[in-house]
Amino acid sequence: MKLYYFTTSEYKSKNANFINTDCMSKEFSSLLDESYSFFYNYEKETVIKEKKQTIFSLKASKGKLGLSLFYLKSFLKVFSKLQNEDIIFTRSKQIILLAAIFFKGTSCIEMHGGIVSLFDKFLFFFLSKFKKIKFVVISNAIRVELLKFVNEEKVLLARDAHNFEILNNTICLNQPLRVGYFGSLTKQKGLGIIKKIIRHNKQLHFYVYSKDQDVLEADHSNLIEYKYIEHSQVQKKIMNVDVLLLTVDYQGSKDLISRYTSPIKLYEYLSTGKPIICSNSKVLKEDVNSELVYFFENDLETFTNQVNSILEVEPCPVKIKLRKELASKRTWKERAKTILSFLND
Repeated sequence: MKLYYFTTSEYKSKNANFINTDCMSKEFSSLLDESYSFFYNYEKETVIKEKKQTIFSLKASKGKLGLSLFYLKSFLKVFSKLQNEDIIFTRSKQIILLAAIFFKGTSCIEMHGGIVSLFDKFLFFFLSKFKKIKFVVISNAIRVELLKFVNEEKVLLARDAHNFEILNNTICLNQPLRVGYFGSLTKQKGLGIIKKIIRHNKQLHFYVYSKDQDVLEADHSNLIEYKYIEHSQVQKKIMNVDVLLLTVDYQGSKDLISRYTSPIKLYEYLSTGKPIICSNSKVLKEDVNSELVYFFENDLETFTNQVNSILEVEPCPVKIKLRKELASKRTWKERAKTILSFLND
């Protein structure tokens, strides 16, 4: 059996989508005899052959049309080689549609968003008619919408994951308390409340690591570090702070990320066992509760209340253990195993 993984990611980019697909590609290859992964880039085509995996980085033009042509080119590249026992795994609607029509083996689409448009509704109604098509979703919010079209046995809930080592680290709180934020600084990611938190909590020291530079006011005396770091450096930096901040700020009906997200950062944070102050988001509460994280209402009052709670009860051995236990179940390797078992069933 061979697995063909058609990603929707730009090869070697710095965004979370590439981290996700690169990790899954590696874990799939470690569990299979042979796998093929497809990425796009805007410069030149390269083929990287490893022991059990071949990576195709195909040149694409920018824009929706360019990506559509990339998906078609990727599929045509292997179409003649596909065997009925092989598996196609993708996040692309174009690829899954081609697979449904032209491929007799098992195909699976990984869904990171809901069924919103009329095209989506038609597509998933159409796909539901094929016994060979399966579905992986990253949150229960997506699963609930999908079950309106698809039988439950064809759907697997497999949340995003992480590749951090679960360390046997000692946790202590410094004074002043060091608060760390890692990730994008956009409205949807809570930029507004992050700015307020930094401005109105001079008693705390903040360490912010983001590719989005120059969106925070760098002259705050309590903003100790604000810069971009490679993902490979994130765990080391996390270990240098006391409290981790994860914000999501719903931007209305057009904000499809906040409604369906399964953030990689949550599981990376949990792997350290450190206290997390987290936006009180319904989709985030699917997998964690107040035993694991400290929820706040994206306002200064509840943020301050949760900081005080952390100072009162942390470090808490029971909470640290629970965080690391969940993180150990949410690794990319465990996710790949679960998905392959589902696809082979």
